[in-house]
Amino acid sequence: MEKISDNEVSAESLHGPQ
Repeated sequence: MEKISDNEVSAESLHGPQ
């Protein structure tokens, strides 16, 4: 579950500010 959470956060952070 930790891996999925980290992956989701990484993706949101990438297409978040950009």
